[in-house]
Amino acid sequence: MNVFICGSASIKELDENITKRLENMCSNNLKVLLCDNDGTDARLQEFFASKNYESAVIYSMKGENKLNVGNWEVIEVIPSENKPKGFGYYAMRDMEMIKSCDYGFMIWDGKSKEVLYNAIRLAEEKKTNVIYLDKLKKFVTVSSEETLKKLVNICDFKVQAMFKHMIDPLMRKSLF
Repeated sequence: MNVFICGSASIKELDENITKRLENMCSNNLKVLLCDNDGTDARLQEFFASKNYESAVIYSMKGENKLNVGNWEVIEVIPSENKPKGFGYYAMRDMEMIKSCDYGFMIWDGKSKEVLYNAIRLAEEKKTNVIYLDKLKKFVTVSSEETLKKLVNICDFKVQAMFKHMIDPLMRKSLF
């Protein structure tokens, strides 16, 4: 089983709730697909490296491997020609991770549009995603677009507006 794990850049520490889930992944020898970003992604890499965990893969944009704490295998995603760096550029990497995973585990600050977009894409692909709401210290399982909408409805107005923007096919094009 492959699990795509990512989180909000603003989260700088993994609390006990998160580390217990990660330890469970190690115990079950799940293959973890990790990003090469700072913030939560860096803390995730540090966690797995501290466990000498070998079943990890880092995804990065071609020629840009920013972080690989455990010296794991790197899968480089080739960007579209002349694609400017930004949300859409890195979303290509994340989409490759979504295609390669069986399910997702997101650590969300309740604001990050990248994490929200990945949750939307996982729901669209009908892949279960466990989202840890960092501020509430609560896990929510999202297994469909309907359960994702229920999650978003408990978020603040800005997140709800961002979600509506992201699920509208015409508006989605403006993200890229």
